[in-house]
Amino acid sequence: MILIDAPLAAILVPLFFVVASVGIISTTGFSLAMQKHGYAAGSASALLGLLSFTFGGMILPLVGLGGSANALPMGIWIAIAELSAVACYILLIKKPFRKR
Repeated sequence: MILIDAPLAAILVPLFFVVASVGIISTTGFSLAMQKHGYAAGSASALLGLLSFTFGGMILPLVGLGGSANALPMGIWIAIAELSAVACYILLIKKPFRKR
């Protein structure tokens, strides 16, 4: 959208859905991650929160290097974060399909 000089509304609508889904996905993901570890739920919650803010703090200066007049660096880092999440799921969580 940014590369083709789309109007502001064309950028804000997809960005709204990305940002709005963060609350739903992070809450559900955190609760599923702690589901089997109720004895350490407080520590696990603190660690997940710390990691979220740490990664956000590390990425923020990199987005800022692109300047304030262009949203392209933000879009690139959102795409990198989403692709990283999919890669983590495929490599760490998803079990391979086995024929019976």
